[in-house]
Amino acid sequence: YREFREAAARNFDCDPGQVVPTGGGLEAIRLAIGTHLAPGERALVPAPSFGEYAREVRLQGGEPVFVPGATILDADTSDAALAIVCNPNNPTGRGYERAALEAFARRCRESDTTLLVDEAFLSFTERPSLAGREGIVVARSLTKLYGLPGLRAGYAVATGESLDRLS
Repeated sequence: YREFREAAARNFDCDPGQVVPTGGGLEAIRLAIGTHLAPGERALVPAPSFGEYAREVRLQGGEPVFVPGATILDADTSDAALAIVCNPNNPTGRGYERAALEAFARRCRESDTTLLVDEAFLSFTERPSLAGREGIVVARSLTKLYGLPGLRAGYAVATGESLDRLS
């Protein structure tokens, strides 16, 4: 899917080799959770938010730890294998400031916690993507942004070991 990867990379200023095409944004989320969370491990999950996060964590045998969406960037990541952020959040619409997201991503890296950022609605804002940053898996969907109901198209963007796992 070379052309797809190149087009996605142009939109988000990352390397085409960092793009993993998926059958929709949910598949990108499912793939990230399935490759970064082992049975018994904990995942920080924003609440309220997209209900599929907790479902996918449970399907992997993991434990969802619900954190209020307004304070998730302040959460303790030391006991979590995965932290999930929806930016902007669905259903509240809350968006996070870039500096706060980057600080949270640094804390996640320091505690060896993978950060999954669902950016399905980010392109409806002026906020920049975190795609292509170390320690972060970004999930994107084309369905909402391009008005493609029924077409399951999305992708994940990652680097290093996370990219190897997704691939």
